[in-house]
Amino acid sequence: MKAYLTALFILLIACNEVKTKTSSPEVHKEVQSKTSIHKKVQSKTPEKLISESFADSSNIGIKGKNKITIQKIIHLDSAYVEINFFQKDRQHWVLKQNMHFKADMISNSDPQIIDFNNDGFKDMTYQSAVAARGANELRTLFIFDKKSGLLKRMVNSEKYPNLEYNEYLNCITGWAVYGGTTTSFLKVEKDSLIRFANVDIFDGYIEAYEVKNGQTKRLIRKKMKDDDIYIRYKNYKPLEE
Repeated sequence: MKAYLTALFILLIACNEVKTKTSSPEVHKEVQSKTSIHKKVQSKTPEKLISESFADSSNIGIKGKNKITIQKIIHLDSAYVEINFFQKDRQHWVLKQNMHFKADMISNSDPQIIDFNNDGFKDMTYQSAVAARGANELRTLFIFDKKSGLLKRMVNSEKYPNLEYNEYLNCITGWAVYGGTTTSFLKVEKDSLIRFANVDIFDGYIEAYEVKNGQTKRLIRKKMKDDDIYIRYKNYKPLEE
């Protein structure tokens, strides 16, 4: 009787080991299946989102011969602007430039088609950032180069907030707001904006400067009035608002 019970006990242990071994692959398969589903869900998550889109084929560069498209794309935790510039060949648009630039996640691109250098061909800017609580709009400027037929990026255009074409002096002006204000008078040279004069309103004074051959010369220094600080000037010699 004792031998019989011992044999039965050994048989029960062996059966339990078989069940354990045969059940393991099923558990493993279930884990693998859950992992695969998780990967599929991840793959369906959009990698990029086009948050803004702009196109112009009537004004940029040579009218009717050039076209520009601009898209702001959000990718995970970053953003960039994609710019495509085309030239018309008979009835087809041929891509001439494809450019990508980092962008912030907040600002609207707000593209603007304006002739910034008074050559009869319209150029393009887009808003790339905002500073000083929204008072300083920073833009990237592209000048249409009629010789190459391409857009030329002004590499330092973001240095000068609130860019405008100044018809009075046939130049570009920037206007920076901080503890005071600065009106910068700029000209286009190659791929940069070069400052040739500025008017500063700061610390109780209005000062006008002229830059020639790399040398800065002060032209005017006078006491400011309380309501002078937010003036944008159209001329620096003499001072004109």
